[in-house]
Amino acid sequence: LLFDTLLKKRNILDNSSISFKNQIDLKNINFNFNENQNLFQNLNIQIKKNTKYAIIGETGIGKSTFIDILSGLKEPTSGEIYIDNSLLDVNKVNKWIQNIAYISQRVYLFNSSIRNNITFKSDNEIIDNAKFKEIIKFVELDNLIDGKKENEFFSVGEFGGNVSGGQRQKIGIARALYSGRKLLIFDESTNSLDKKTENEIIQKLFNLKDRTIIFITHSEQLTKNFDFVYKLENKKLVSYDIST
Repeated sequence: LLFDTLLKKRNILDNSSISFKNQIDLKNINFNFNENQNLFQNLNIQIKKNTKYAIIGETGIGKSTFIDILSGLKEPTSGEIYIDNSLLDVNKVNKWIQNIAYISQRVYLFNSSIRNNITFKSDNEIIDNAKFKEIIKFVELDNLIDGKKENEFFSVGEFGGNVSGGQRQKIGIARALYSGRKLLIFDESTNSLDKKTENEIIQKLFNLKDRTIIFITHSEQLTKNFDFVYKLENKKLVSYDIST
């Protein structure tokens, strides 16, 4: 997944163990790009396992930076992150990333089959076929696959040129689900879907019982069924009621 690749580029070596069984606590997080640009100031949030969180905020307000800090890709200027009371530090980042599946707005696809892009297995390797088919149906890619003579071996083409933007995002969601990782982070990753499909998939995601979801969006209407909604404003995350 994308986060794994970024960590390899940073050459982070990690022999520590870390797990996510109960909650994540971000405490008094401050982050500065430079001395004169304070993006976050005493930002606090508790993220409980198997709970669904939506985060809204204006463009450029720092939503993606918040995700980078939560995932350990960026270190806060000050403040601490605890995973089940274990301090997240540089020695634990690599193990922590292995709990996270990140789905970006622009999903990277490589010139290979849909099957390969979702499972990260070559077309001649064995996969969990029942799991794969269930996920394909979940993200509503079954019509695309069934309509191709190659089925799941249909090539997405170079840079995903053989699929639409919405299909690209469905493949990204399927990839995250197939990974089995328990913390799913969606960063504007359904905005290329038509509204009906977007709402259907979000409702399915919301109904997953064994996943913690952080869903970043500009659309307040998409957040109505989430357990908690926060707005990033004034350098903090504040609880937000979409009815206001």
